[in-house]
Amino acid sequence: MIQRQRARLATSTDSDLPIDRDILSVAIATGAFSDEDLVNQLMTFLAAGHETTAAAMKWSIYELCLNPLIQHRIREELWTRIPAHHLNYPNEQSEGPYKDFQAAHIDQCAYLQAFCSEILRVHPPVPFTARVATQDTSITGTFIPKGTTLVLSPWAVNRSVELWGADAHVFRPDRWLMPPNAGVTTSGGLQPEYSATRLERQKTMGPETPYAFLTFLHGPRSCIGQSFARAELACLIAAWVLAFETEFCCPETCGESGLGGKTYAAGVEVVVGISARPGNLKVKVRSLGKRQ
Repeated sequence: MIQRQRARLATSTDSDLPIDRDILSVAIATGAFSDEDLVNQLMTFLAAGHETTAAAMKWSIYELCLNPLIQHRIREELWTRIPAHHLNYPNEQSEGPYKDFQAAHIDQCAYLQAFCSEILRVHPPVPFTARVATQDTSITGTFIPKGTTLVLSPWAVNRSVELWGADAHVFRPDRWLMPPNAGVTTSGGLQPEYSATRLERQKTMGPETPYAFLTFLHGPRSCIGQSFARAELACLIAAWVLAFETEFCCPETCGESGLGGKTYAAGVEVVVGISARPGNLKVKVRSLGKRQ
């Protein structure tokens, strides 16, 4: 596929080609990737990207069932912040839910964004990863010889009481929001309670280091698709919450102990493969239909 696309781009003039927006064409056009690099990057998007987003969506459904008030709050915010003609369709004034719809409609839903961030903090789809030292180095005074494999655990760091406080293990989206009237201004002109993100909040209220949130890692080997993953997850949750009311099928059943010995509700158990996802998650959904 890569060789075929390279040949197509090499033998065609600009006027012969449509505007290509697919990942492969854009990457080839940069001239910065070998075929092996392209395979690795495409696998990151196709396998790792979609698998991890699917796992995050399953954890989102789990938390929505576990916290019906959070589910209601997200739905109310979406009804308030998104123009009505995107929510009530079809009708004679609208061609569908995506006409004139923009990313800003989701971006301005601060509680939805906070919920997504808390999902990614408490339930990082990739709980463990590894890095190999390419040279002799040291970490906080401990010598690390070249070739040493270092295991990093976003799951442990994201739940560190030292970094996040006594409620580090509590699922609480509000930790990502600044209090009203905090004096924060943004270029978008939104009110503080609707504009704050974790990156803004770190200046005054968050952990002392951005490395307290390790879901996407940091540095030159950080996740190249983190912005896309965040946007995709927010859109999926918004569509789900607007369409369905969700609850556990068997809320009284206790699940097995998972990562860190935590017991999950409703018979859920953690399944670890490419990602860590809630297994045996059984829910009931009720279609909400069009808002009246």
